[in-house]
Amino acid sequence: MNSGLYGYNSVLTGIALTLFLTGPSQWFIALVGAALAAIFSAAMVHFMRNTGIPILTFPFIILTWFMLLVSYKLKAFQLSPGLVPQDLSHWTLNISGKVNWLEGSFNGIGQIFFLDSTLAGILLFIGVFWAGWKYGLFSILGNAFALLISFVLGGEHSLIIMGLYGYNAILTCIAVSIVFKEDHNRFAPISGIIAACVTVPLSASVATWLLPYGLPALTMPFVLSTWLFLGARKVLPRL
Repeated sequence: MNSGLYGYNSVLTGIALTLFLTGPSQWFIALVGAALAAIFSAAMVHFMRNTGIPILTFPFIILTWFMLLVSYKLKAFQLSPGLVPQDLSHWTLNISGKVNWLEGSFNGIGQIFFLDSTLAGILLFIGVFWAGWKYGLFSILGNAFALLISFVLGGEHSLIIMGLYGYNAILTCIAVSIVFKEDHNRFAPISGIIAACVTVPLSASVATWLLPYGLPALTMPFVLSTWLFLGARKVLPRL
């Protein structure tokens, strides 16, 4: 409880619902959603306690998706105009224009908290380094590899600049390399970087899967990649 385990999913859920919903019930729904996230987190901790796998931000993701989808059936839930369902048969990939690498480098960490601001990204990087130089180092490495991989694979330049390929990689790199690292595992830093790279195709895949529903990918690529590597460590402890 003191580590904030039940709080961060509530915080993210409240922020997300405030941003992605509109209308007179927006704030009330966000508050209710934040409260439900704490309950959902507690339930997931109970059900996953024997697996040794952390719940991460999964309660935030699922609860936010469900509450956004409610808008299609209940009038009190009104989606923000920015969330528009798109037909995949008419989808086109736009990779024109130049990539602003400096802006993309700082936007990645800001997107963790839905912040599209270079200044906010700089301040967050400073905060992460303040918490520990290793956290800062691996956040930079995760973001850098995500930028590189997404560009090499032909990712949409606007998404790269906005940091939408970076924030999941940052979270994954820190989680796999440091937070859930076993003391005897000297290969954890390499595993963390590889896991960060895996989030790039996962981000593209999850975002595409959600296009017909008009839902954001949130931190699902981070959860999937981190669970993949932490689960594999149960069989391959040196991973």
